[in-house]
Amino acid sequence: MAALYIFLILLAIILVLLFSPMRYRANASFGADTRITLNISWLMRLVRVRFEFKQKESNLYIKLAWLDLTKRRKRETRGEKRETERPAEQRIKNINQQKSDKNKKRSNEKKRGEGNGIIAYTRGLLTEYDYKTIMDIARRFISKSARALKPDAFDAEGTLGLNDPAATGFLLGAYEAIAGYFDIRKHIRINGDYNERVVELSAYMAGRVSAGSVLWPVIWLCTRKPVFKMILKR
Repeated sequence: MAALYIFLILLAIILVLLFSPMRYRANASFGADTRITLNISWLMRLVRVRFEFKQKESNLYIKLAWLDLTKRRKRETRGEKRETERPAEQRIKNINQQKSDKNKKRSNEKKRGEGNGIIAYTRGLLTEYDYKTIMDIARRFISKSARALKPDAFDAEGTLGLNDPAATGFLLGAYEAIAGYFDIRKHIRINGDYNERVVELSAYMAGRVSAGSVLWPVIWLCTRKPVFKMILKR
């Protein structure tokens, strides 16, 4: 009887972890002042993560209930002065670098061989199964993944300006045609600047996603016959 209780408790924990929604909210602006802010909460705000990026500096804040597991990262710009290294230390560093380069070369050659095998097997699949079947599986997988990851709210606004006003007008006209066809004008707005060269974008996105909703399309894809045969082959 105790084993049954333990099994039920573990099953309940797994279901909560799989289907408890993870809520996210992101703000981003790109251009002269680049900023990115991402807030994530999970398990009724039991787990909270906040990521901030401004110019070349980034900070990461993690909270688990009342525990603050904050990690701050600062990315320094390239080209800053570094401390001079001693000759012996430099020689050791060069030797380690050479060993690392050799290991990377061997790893790349191995991956290249594996990649060629995957390409050859994929070509075999295309000859065994018709093109329509493969494309239908890909289309349905993308559709299922998009439904699982679709945000509840999305809004973006940008400004585009090039050196040539005619080129700016051409790109804006092309965008208007695409935006009208897909009906995305209410979510994505692009304005033109015919006087200055500028590319700026600000966006807001919020939604929720669960591990189960993300895993389901992957499981569905892996159970399709061509993909399942590829997995068994590997």
